[in-house]
Amino acid sequence: MCLNISRINRTFSYNWAGDEIVSPLVTAARLVPGSKRVSLDIDVREFLAVEHSAEVRNFLLDKIVDGRPWEEKERFFIGKKGSFDFRMRCVIEAFGKFRYLSVKGRGREEWLLPAETLANGGGDCEDLAFLLMALLGEAEISQSCLRLVFGELVETDPGGGQSRHAHAWVMYQLEGGAWMILDPLERVDQHLRAKSAMKPKPAVAAASYEYQPLFVFNRDHLWRVHGPNGEKRSRDLDTYLGRRKFWKHYDPAFAMGVHNDIFDNQMKEPSWFERFTVKSASLAVDANVLSYDPRDHCDFAYIGDGWQRIQQRLASGDVGDLGLACHAVADFYAHSLYGHVVAPIAGKLPLYDPAQPINPGAKQDAVFSRTRFSINNDKPALSEAQTRTYWQGKLISGQWWRSFTTYPNDIQTPPVLGPRRCLPDHDLLAVDDRSAADNPKHLYPTMAAYNAQFDLRKSAAERHVRAVFVVWYAKHRS
Repeated sequence: MCLNISRINRTFSYNWAGDEIVSPLVTAARLVPGSKRVSLDIDVREFLAVEHSAEVRNFLLDKIVDGRPWEEKERFFIGKKGSFDFRMRCVIEAFGKFRYLSVKGRGREEWLLPAETLANGGGDCEDLAFLLMALLGEAEISQSCLRLVFGELVETDPGGGQSRHAHAWVMYQLEGGAWMILDPLERVDQHLRAKSAMKPKPAVAAASYEYQPLFVFNRDHLWRVHGPNGEKRSRDLDTYLGRRKFWKHYDPAFAMGVHNDIFDNQMKEPSWFERFTVKSASLAVDANVLSYDPRDHCDFAYIGDGWQRIQQRLASGDVGDLGLACHAVADFYAHSLYGHVVAPIAGKLPLYDPAQPINPGAKQDAVFSRTRFSINNDKPALSEAQTRTYWQGKLISGQWWRSFTTYPNDIQTPPVLGPRRCLPDHDLLAVDDRSAADNPKHLYPTMAAYNAQFDLRKSAAERHVRAVFVVWYAKHRS
């Protein structure tokens, strides 16, 4: 175990499996995009919902299993007595590779998904706890033996004074039946003292600690935990979390929405595992804004580059690449103005042919006259008239680039980036979320117009994903 503290009190006083199933919904402070008053409830289990993530699997194999003696590799993968506890210890050891990154140091308060924590090289206690759960699950440890805990770490100094810290950690049920605290923060006392406003106390070595659970959850349920003497607590999860500001920035539910629906409907031939791999890769490219690339989403008018990347990924035969390619195909219809400038035939959009790009013509004049041209207080490189002239006759999509994302170095040069920073913002052109309807600044300002475009484009995306999948499946799986 990776803790380096003197005493842990009353570990056996709580029912770590959970006492009472309660609602996992958190009242979101995050407003639905395009709305000034509509917020969204979020199921906290969604941060644990990404099974068989390619990023998590690769880290497990490359950083935890690879390099071990063959007998330890065998022990890791064969389900003999002691192997599950061995896997747990191997996973815990790997957390020396990560850093504790406080919310203050990171500059934002949203929780990270496991793949984002890997890309970030660390996170706060919740981020690291989510990653630990993902790695233990990827090591094929049953969810019934795992709980992620929201609670408090109570520190008692030699004089009897106490201080409390909101905290998150993981509980693992050993093969012998006892529950074990797995705190992903190595040397918990030093981390909490360094990252909190609390002044260090001189008698650190004699301090004692108690992990007090309030809620535990896994992918199945959220449970309230009663007190050490069985007393019931009335506090709900929403009150405990205090409606934190991070809910304004991230919504895992939507990231798992439309794309997953398309994949489930149009990819019935593969195994459940392969389809889940496709969906995991698709979710990861949406969620991991730390490696955002507009060519993965056909954003910033990177239409040609986006389709070139789609073709390369389809050619690899890799299931994860299939997920990324199909995600980009769907994003093309949702993000670009193809559905705006091409007339439907018999009520359906003709599928886009990247070998024969269309000429949008004069319809862009209406687009440019109705939308603004910059975000984050950046000055546009071109005037509105220059922007219209530059992009005339070219298929465009809006710019999606926020202060909290990265942007690829190879396309940051001013001659390349400048004209693209003058494009209308993504949220004013894209049709990718019905909740964004009824926005007077959008290209489709009424709910009826927005929903009509949404249905038209989703239908095209479904048909195109099906078409490329059938070709891919015949080539790589027949």
